[in-house]
Order: sequence, then C-alpha cells, then structure tokens
Amino acid sequence: MARKQQDENLQTDKFDYMDLSDTFIADIEGPVMLKGIWKQWSPWTQCTVTCGKGRQTRRRQCIGVCPGRKEIGKWCTKMACPVNGNWGPWSIYGPCSVTCGEGVQERTRLCNDPTPVGDGEPCDGVDASSKSCNTETCAVNGNWGPWSIYGPCSVTCGEGVQERTRLCNDPTPVGDGEPCDGVDASSKSCNTETCAAFTATLPGGVHFFQNGGFIGYPIKLLDNRGYSSGIFTVLPGLGGVYSVSVTMMSGYVTAHTTLRKNGAILVWLFTNNKYDMASQTINIQLVEGDRIWVQMTNQASSLFDVYNTFSAVRIR
Repeated sequence: MARKQQDENLQTDKFDYMDLSDTFIADIEGPVMLKGIWKQWSPWTQCTVTCGKGRQTRRRQCIGVCPGRKEIGKWCTKMACPVNGNWGPWSIYGPCSVTCGEGVQERTRLCNDPTPVGDGEPCDGVDASSKSCNTETCAVNGNWGPWSIYGPCSVTCGEGVQERTRLCNDPTPVGDGEPCDGVDASSKSCNTETCAAFTATLPGGVHFFQNGGFIGYPIKLLDNRGYSSGIFTVLPGLGGVYSVSVTMMSGYVTAHTTLRKNGAILVWLFTNNKYDMASQTINIQLVEGDRIWVQMTNQASSLFDVYNTFSAVRIR
C-alpha cells in the first residue's frame, strides 16, 4: 500500500512555490532515489503579466530519480499597470480672506483615491474651489461732499434767504460707520434792498370830492419812486406782485371809492353813515408802466381825516 502511494506522488509531481529572494523553487514530494541524471534547464517562460509584478519559471527533466528541484521560478517586473486617478474628499473650507467686506474661503482636494499610475488618466476637474464669505460690509465713516451753489433768493425784494446744501457722500457712511458731523444746509441773507412800497394819507379834517375825482393822498408816510399825487406808476425793474390796501372813513355823508388799475375797477368801498370805515387789501400783478389809484365814485361825497389811506408794497 505504501509503495502505491509513492508511485502516485511521482506521477503527479506535487510541489509548492516558495519565495527565496526573487526566486521561488518547487520541491518534488515523494521518495528520493539516489541515482538519476538531470537534463538541461528549459528557457525561462514569458512573464505571467504584461504590467506590474509577475513570475517566470523554467523546468528540467530527470532521467530516473534525481535529487534537487525540478522547477524554479523568479519574479518579473514590468512597467507599472495604468491606474486612473480619482479625487479624494474635499478639505473643509479655510478661514475667510478678510475680516469684513466680501472675502473668499477656499478648499482643496487631492487626486489620491487612487493616485494615477503609469499611463492612467489624471483626475478630471479642479483641485480647489472657493466661495464668498463675510458679505457684511466694513464700517465706513461718512464725510461731507462739497457745498452746492446758493439757490435763488427767497424774495425778489426785501430781505430774503439763499440756501445751499451738501450731501454726506464722500464717502457715504456704511455699516457701523459714523455719520457726518455737522449740518447739511446753510443760508445767507439776500436782496437787502427794500421792496418798492409807499403809504399815503389825507390831511386831518373833512375833504369833499365830486364823482370821479382823484383822491390825491398828499401826505406820504412811506415815500417811494413812482408815487405822485395819488397815482402809483410802476417804474422799470419794479414789476412784480404787490399787496395793495385802501382804507376809507366817510365824512358827513356816505362815500363810495374805487381802487383802479389802468382805469379798471379792482376794489369798491362804500359806507352807509358818516364816520363809517371800510377797507380792503388785495394782491395784484403789476408790470412796468401799470398805474393804480383811488377815485371817488358817487356825488357829493366826503372823506374824514387821516383814516383814509392808500398803500402798496411789492411782495415778490
């Protein structure tokens, strides 16, 4: 029985490979006969791989039973097999590039999962990306821009005001920045020349007038160029809007007076009894050459004392 098992071992040539410093050997199992002749080793076989690390072997034949190894092997190394690269995970985003205002955060990744080998393709894409950060604006203190020129005078005669302004825009305050210090408007006086104006009245006592008679108002309380003997004529450069007032006190009989512009009636005043009073003020537009006056408009009228006045002042 033991003899039969030994014969089977010889026929099957059972052996194991062992790595011995870049070579591996095959040991024949079974009984060793002391006499035998080895033939020459065969050439090395082709490497078992076309890339990376493989193996080569060669064999020899024994006539009889020979001590030693029937087959030996060695490792063979070809160029590295190509491995396509693949991206590893993204890193976390780094700190923002600024502490205020819009900045950038960056992150990176490596082409190492796996790293490309040999003729393998590199990773497709970019190895860095970024995003905006700290979109809150930085604090900027405000500063005044230049003053505007002064605007027109608020009146065309008499003391008025001219204004100018400025903007807090050089720069404009941003975020927690301080606003501009000071005021955004200033003013100055203008047109200090007095407006065209007059006030006139009658002397004391009772004064009789016929229908259509001009009332001269000879006593000038406020004199002005253009007024004479109860008629005011608008001189060159004095046109504008005038506030015109007429006050009347009748004497012994009722009275009717009218304020006229170039002959047209603008105001009609009348009283029912002696020493009654009537007055009216209107605003009218007058141009160069216009004339205004007051005249009696009924028969046998009388006016009493200084309570009868005629005045005008340009208001714009």
